Amino acid sequence: MTRLTRGDCTYEERVSSRGTEALFVVLALLFLLLFVWRAAAVGIGYLAIAFFLLFAFFLFYSLNYRTLIIRMTPDALEFRFGIFGWTVSLADIEDCQLDDTSMWRIGGAGIHFTVIR
Repeated sequence: MTRLTRGDCTYEERVSSRGTEALFVVLALLFLLLFVWRAAAVGIGYLAIAFFLLFAFFLFYSLNYRTLIIRMTPDALEFRFGIFGWTVSLADIEDCQLDDTSMWRIGGAGIHFTVIR
């Protein structure tokens, strides 16, 4: 994977969603509260561990998927979502056009790949 530096960057965009970020933070806090409640009520059992794992999962999502960074250089296009990244050589891009695919079809948070027509 080619790592891009700011010196050769011809375009950079940062995309984020306050709604998605708020959803993950609320879910993380909900499962943290459920974990604390369950652990205080009956101790650390299977359900408390499940609540803690869900808290950790949504905490990771809220931190990692906060911002999508798109960078373009004369040679490559890089997409980065927290610790996950993808670099595509511009030589491998055949065509570019606006996408009218519904977000309901793609859906979810994170990095998705889909076939368009």
